[in-house]
Amino acid sequence: MNRRSFSILVIAFVTVLVVAALQNRPPAPLNPSATLSQFNLLGQDLNIQTADIQAIRLRDPKSNISFVISRDINGIWTAPEWEGSLDVNTASDIAKTVSLMPYQSTVPISASTNLTGYGFSPEGFFSVEVLLTNQAGHVIAIGNLIPTGGAYYGLVDDRQEIYLLERGPVDYLVTQLIKPPLT
Repeated sequence: MNRRSFSILVIAFVTVLVVAALQNRPPAPLNPSATLSQFNLLGQDLNIQTADIQAIRLRDPKSNISFVISRDINGIWTAPEWEGSLDVNTASDIAKTVSLMPYQSTVPISASTNLTGYGFSPEGFFSVEVLLTNQAGHVIAIGNLIPTGGAYYGLVDDRQEIYLLERGPVDYLVTQLIKPPLT
């Protein structure tokens, strides 16, 4: 091997190491100084308190894959449709995430609004369905990311507005559907 080939191999190896290091570092928070008080809370708008949630279904409308958690008669979270033990701490975190669900703002829907551009054709890519202890229910449909990538478009029940839902909580819920917290 000549000197030139060796130099090229060293440069290629260093490049691979740098790329690997960059890919393995944890992502930086979108806004490290952001606090929950800077956002509107969908759960507050819908009067969803964590203690009042009876069941939650996370669902992919396209494949119809879903993950359901519900409280038993003792108030303990269970995953009745799944085998294995549910991580009740994660189930509690799912309920807290749903009851808070921060959003930036809303955009009114008019008769001329084309929801396909927001990722609803007719449904989004993900939905969160909530049943409360008083038998009231809510559906949150999640569409595309907004152009800046920091939020998702969302539709809630039959409200005539599009919500800009914070990305982190939605991504967390999608992760729980993809890999349910079961052992």
